Amino acid sequence: MTTVMKKGGGSTVLAIVGAALVLLVALPLAGMHAAGRLTADHFKFPPSTMSVPAEQPGFSWGVFAAFAVIVAFIVGPPAWRVARSFSSVASRPAAGRFPGWGWAGVALEAAAWTVAWHIPRSHPVVHSLLFAVQWAAYTVIVNALAARRKGSCMLTREPVRLLLLVAVSAAFWWYFEYLNRFVRNWYYDGVGNLSPREYLLFATLPFATVIPAVMSTVEWLETYPRLAAGLESWAPAPPGYPRARAALFLAAACAGLWFLGLRPDALFPLLWVAPLLVLACLQAMAGRRTVFHGLATGDWSRLWIAGIASLLCGFFWELWNSGCEVRWIYTVPYVNRWKVFEMPLLGFAGYLPFGVECAAIADLIPLRRRP
Repeated sequence: MTTVMKKGGGSTVLAIVGAALVLLVALPLAGMHAAGRLTADHFKFPPSTMSVPAEQPGFSWGVFAAFAVIVAFIVGPPAWRVARSFSSVASRPAAGRFPGWGWAGVALEAAAWTVAWHIPRSHPVVHSLLFAVQWAAYTVIVNALAARRKGSCMLTREPVRLLLLVAVSAAFWWYFEYLNRFVRNWYYDGVGNLSPREYLLFATLPFATVIPAVMSTVEWLETYPRLAAGLESWAPAPPGYPRARAALFLAAACAGLWFLGLRPDALFPLLWVAPLLVLACLQAMAGRRTVFHGLATGDWSRLWIAGIASLLCGFFWELWNSGCEVRWIYTVPYVNRWKVFEMPLLGFAGYLPFGVECAAIADLIPLRRRP
């Protein structure tokens, strides 16, 4: 799964995406059906996940501790590697000044943030529009920061690709809303009784900003080589049989999605991992380059930066959400305690694989860069 293989054409990409969609949509439904809990509510639009599930398990010290150990086991080694190698990597000076259009983004961010936190509870679409404006402004700001550091950025170098990421991002997050119909880990407070058309607009506006914000942040953070110090050559993946290994991981990911529908309270973390594995494994089995390709030579830096970028975006997502009259609220089983804004502390760990998922989706849209 980690080996760089031959490139395929656009038809191969469409086949991979089509196969992934079938698996990603059908398997949770099959698991829920096997559990005998599949009802018409799973097909309602707007969705019925608008409150705390009455049957959801409460906080558990044992589960909290187990998840904390798993997160520490995964994040600890690369973080320690970066800390040890930090001083050995030279810092990179800025290539220029912060551009004027970046200051326009700062002004727009300040205005949208102020209005979003001080208007009373009004129509949800108004709040959604303000949130989308905040994230559009954020994306402009981090692109300006990247341009200051390296002399160019996605906004000025690949504007068409950035617009395509906007469209793909909306569909991308709609899929996680679909998975939330099974796990019911969050709901939207203050939405009221929206019509299907209103709910589609309410949700799609901010959803379209997710991948552009994360990938713009990735490009900015990549200009600070110390953030991934030592991870460019660390622990290479074992060689041999990449397609067989991909098939094995694909089977595990498909089983995870099926069990997600069967036991959502116990396996809700798979929501953030299984879709990534399904996509990457299908790519590898088709002989295409995956987001994990660097691991073949021990390069973990891109995965690390993608996770850190998503975590940084997650901080602002939760911050800006916390002060709004219309906002999402988390109802995560077993670990729903010690909240930072609305997010349970351990919930922030989900942003790490989510950043890698954003990178994997972005890699499906390569375009020739402007000189």
